[in-house]
Amino acid sequence: MDPAVVAALITAGVAVVAALASAYLAVWGTIRQHAVDLVVAALSHMGGGTQERSAGVAALMAMRGPIDREPSRVDRGGWTIYGPAIGQQLYRQLIYVLNLGRGNDAAHEIENIIAMTDWLLGDKARLGFTDPGQMHRLAVSIKAYKGNREAPAREPQDTSLGQLLSRVNDWLRDLGE
Repeated sequence: MDPAVVAALITAGVAVVAALASAYLAVWGTIRQHAVDLVVAALSHMGGGTQERSAGVAALMAMRGPIDREPSRVDRGGWTIYGPAIGQQLYRQLIYVLNLGRGNDAAHEIENIIAMTDWLLGDKARLGFTDPGQMHRLAVSIKAYKGNREAPAREPQDTSLGQLLSRVNDWLRDLGE
């Protein structure tokens, strides 16, 4: 085979590999930037009132995907980086809402408490929620919240408060209390 043809084939092969690597890096970079944008947008909603908090939690959950499965291969790296920060934000929001939140016994805020607690405790590894001190402080806050809102013996389980109260013992067990 002519040496010029061999050289051309080698050059073409190297060019294809370089183009594929460049395309992969461009797509990966775009995905990572998109994850950053989603996290920033979602967290910006966590400082407002109940509806803002609800929107922030929903956006973060959409980014995470179903809790009962691992994040997708493409998303795993972003979640590994941002998951612990999101876990800390969920923890702090729960502490605030349980202890100081205005209207924290309104059904929509109770639903936020349920969603954040279920997620924080159901996805501890990804959210990095493993600090024993934080777990204890959250348990104390949940106990105080429950104590201030004990439902009558006939509290319907299908109300938001009934659902929250029915989960408290499981949450406390998950928190090691």
